[in-house]
Amino acid sequence: MPIGASGEIRTIATMPDGVGSIKWSPCGKWIAFTSRTQDERYTKDDASWMSPRKIETFFTRLNGEDFVFDRPQHVYVVPSDGTVTPRNLTPGGREHSSPSWLHDSSGVVTSAALHEGWDIDLATDLHIVKLDGTITTLTDRKGVYYQPSVSPDGKRVAFLGQDDPLTSPQNEHVGVLDLATKTRVWVSRALDRTFATTAGSIAPIWMPDGSLLAYAEDRGTAHVVKVDATGKNSPEWLTSGRRIVKMVHAAAV
Repeated sequence: MPIGASGEIRTIATMPDGVGSIKWSPCGKWIAFTSRTQDERYTKDDASWMSPRKIETFFTRLNGEDFVFDRPQHVYVVPSDGTVTPRNLTPGGREHSSPSWLHDSSGVVTSAALHEGWDIDLATDLHIVKLDGTITTLTDRKGVYYQPSVSPDGKRVAFLGQDDPLTSPQNEHVGVLDLATKTRVWVSRALDRTFATTAGSIAPIWMPDGSLLAYAEDRGTAHVVKVDATGKNSPEWLTSGRRIVKMVHAAAV
């Protein structure tokens, strides 16, 4: 929908299972989003016409979602002018989430478990998915890494997660990964709180000064925290009180 002037609303994508995680590319030419890709069985009129399900992994069904293994969540891209139908960047049986555009709009960073045995070791990695579908894995199948956020200069990726997927519960923290070396460092551990709040998690937000905004939980509340992207300084609470902050937006001034 046009902003600042009158105009008509233009529909650029309609998906059977809806859309989420909508992200506009830095160049303005593309929009990335997530949507579930339905197996052909969902095109039938009712269950009596559907082919049998063959289940070979754990985690095939979710509360509020029903079966998901035969309708995995994928990342799609579509031109922002709506002249072409959406294209699936991550086809196949594995789920992808939380796309974050590379600074040059050549692809996105996503979170996905693409390795064999993912339903046993519970590890989830970060990946670069280029617009031609090429996938480069950034992490090493040792932890749970999600909600990526590419820095404005394209050199680093901030994310949430932890290194031990088989231990639960535990605090989730903010990490920063160098795209050139694939080395990562946890930058929020000086604050003994989890950054995966019961109100929902958000990808860290890069600020003009190179710091990060993130959410952390504190005794039943959830607040905005400023995090040093180098990890040298302790995180700083920016909001407080007996409330749960659910949304934050940062703008340069």
